[in-house]
Amino acid sequence: MKEKDSKEIILIVDDNELNLEILKLILQDEFKDFKIITTNNGYDALKKVEEKKPAIILLNFMMPGINGLEVCKILRKKTETKDIPIIFTSGSPKDELEFLESCGADFVQLPFITNKLVSCIKRNLD
Repeated sequence: MKEKDSKEIILIVDDNELNLEILKLILQDEFKDFKIITTNNGYDALKKVEEKKPAIILLNFMMPGINGLEVCKILRKKTETKDIPIIFTSGSPKDELEFLESCGADFVQLPFITNKLVSCIKRNLD
Protein backbone atom coordinates (compact mmCIF):
# COMPACT_ATOMS: atom_id res chain seq x y z
CA MET A 1 0.00 0.00 0.00
CA LYS A 2 1.43 3.38 -1.02
CA GLU A 3 1.83 5.96 1.72
CA LYS A 4 0.05 9.32 1.48
CA ASP A 5 3.47 10.93 1.64
CA SER A 6 4.96 10.14 -1.76
CA LYS A 7 8.53 11.09 -0.83
CA GLU A 8 11.24 8.58 -1.59
CA ILE A 9 12.56 6.77 1.46
CA ILE A 10 15.96 6.40 3.07
CA LEU A 11 16.05 3.45 5.48
CA ILE A 12 18.56 3.46 8.34
CA VAL A 13 19.22 0.13 10.08
CA ASP A 14 21.31 0.08 13.26
CA ASP A 15 20.84 -1.56 16.66
CA ASN A 16 22.45 1.43 18.38
CA GLU A 17 19.66 3.89 19.17
CA LEU A 18 22.07 6.84 19.44
CA ASN A 19 23.44 6.12 15.95
CA LEU A 20 19.88 5.96 14.61
CA GLU A 21 18.96 9.31 16.12
CA ILE A 22 22.13 11.06 14.96
CA LEU A 23 21.87 9.66 11.43
CA LYS A 24 18.18 10.53 11.22
CA LEU A 25 18.81 14.13 12.31
CA ILE A 26 21.64 14.58 9.81
CA LEU A 27 19.75 13.03 6.94
CA GLN A 28 16.52 14.93 7.65
CA ASP A 29 18.51 18.13 7.38
CA GLU A 30 20.48 17.14 4.26
CA PHE A 31 17.79 15.19 2.36
CA LYS A 32 14.61 17.20 2.83
CA ASP A 33 12.95 15.61 -0.21
CA PHE A 34 13.19 12.17 1.39
CA LYS A 35 11.34 10.49 4.21
CA ILE A 36 13.79 9.00 6.73
CA ILE A 37 12.71 5.78 8.44
CA THR A 38 14.66 3.71 10.94
CA THR A 39 14.74 0.29 12.48
CA ASN A 40 17.03 -1.40 14.97
CA ASN A 41 17.25 -4.97 13.64
CA GLY A 42 17.68 -6.95 10.47
CA TYR A 43 14.37 -8.80 10.54
CA ASP A 44 12.40 -5.56 10.78
CA ALA A 45 14.61 -4.07 8.05
CA LEU A 46 13.62 -6.86 5.66
CA LYS A 47 9.93 -6.19 6.38
CA LYS A 48 10.32 -2.44 5.92
CA VAL A 49 12.16 -2.88 2.63
CA GLU A 50 9.35 -5.08 1.34
CA GLU A 51 6.64 -2.64 2.49
CA LYS A 52 8.30 0.72 1.78
CA LYS A 53 10.71 0.09 -1.13
CA PRO A 54 13.40 2.57 -0.01
CA ALA A 55 15.57 4.44 -2.50
CA ILE A 56 18.66 3.64 -0.44
CA ILE A 57 19.57 1.75 2.75
CA LEU A 58 22.18 2.53 5.41
CA LEU A 59 22.88 -0.85 7.01
CA ASN A 60 24.98 -1.58 10.08
CA PHE A 61 26.99 -4.81 10.26
CA MET A 62 26.77 -5.92 13.87
CA MET A 63 23.18 -6.47 14.99
CA PRO A 64 21.53 -9.14 17.11
CA GLY A 65 19.62 -11.89 15.36
CA ILE A 66 20.56 -11.32 11.75
CA ASN A 67 23.53 -9.13 10.89
CA GLY A 68 23.79 -6.57 8.11
CA LEU A 69 25.72 -8.83 5.78
CA GLU A 70 22.97 -11.46 5.91
CA VAL A 71 20.28 -8.81 5.36
CA CYS A 72 22.20 -7.59 2.33
CA LYS A 73 22.55 -11.09 0.89
CA ILE A 74 18.81 -11.71 1.28
CA LEU A 75 17.95 -8.42 -0.45
CA ARG A 76 20.35 -9.14 -3.33
CA LYS A 77 18.63 -12.48 -4.05
CA LYS A 78 15.22 -10.86 -4.65
CA THR A 79 14.45 -9.31 -8.02
CA GLU A 80 12.46 -6.43 -6.50
CA THR A 81 15.22 -5.43 -4.03
CA LYS A 82 18.47 -6.44 -5.72
CA ASP A 83 19.17 -2.99 -7.16
CA ILE A 84 18.56 -0.89 -4.04
CA PRO A 85 21.86 0.81 -3.12
CA ILE A 86 23.08 -0.34 0.29
CA ILE A 87 25.64 1.67 2.20
CA PHE A 88 27.22 -0.47 4.85
CA THR A 89 28.18 1.13 8.18
CA SER A 90 30.61 -0.44 10.63
CA GLY A 91 33.06 0.56 13.31
CA SER A 92 35.50 -2.03 12.01
CA PRO A 93 37.38 -1.41 8.74
CA LYS A 94 37.92 -5.18 8.36
CA ASP A 95 34.20 -5.54 7.57
CA GLU A 96 34.51 -3.33 4.48
CA LEU A 97 36.09 -5.84 2.11
CA GLU A 98 33.72 -8.68 3.03
CA PHE A 99 30.71 -6.43 2.55
CA LEU A 100 31.77 -4.86 -0.73
CA GLU A 101 32.70 -8.26 -2.19
CA SER A 102 29.37 -9.74 -1.11
CA CYS A 103 26.75 -7.19 -1.92
CA GLY A 104 27.25 -3.60 -0.89
CA ALA A 105 27.26 -0.43 -2.92
CA ASP A 106 29.47 1.51 -0.54
CA PHE A 107 30.98 1.56 2.95
CA VAL A 108 31.18 4.24 5.64
CA GLN A 109 33.23 3.60 8.75
CA LEU A 110 31.82 4.63 12.12
CA PRO A 111 32.23 7.08 13.66
CA PHE A 112 31.45 8.77 10.37
CA ILE A 113 32.37 12.17 9.02
CA THR A 114 29.10 13.90 8.13
CA ASN A 115 30.26 15.39 4.80
CA LYS A 116 31.67 12.05 3.69
CA LEU A 117 28.46 10.23 4.62
CA VAL A 118 26.25 12.76 2.82
CA SER A 119 28.49 12.64 -0.26
CA CYS A 120 28.36 8.85 -0.27
CA ILE A 121 24.56 8.83 -0.10
CA LYS A 122 24.23 11.43 -2.88
CA ARG A 123 26.64 9.49 -5.08
CA ASN A 124 24.63 6.29 -4.64
CA LEU A 125 21.29 7.99 -5.24
CA ASP A 126 22.39 9.32 -8.64
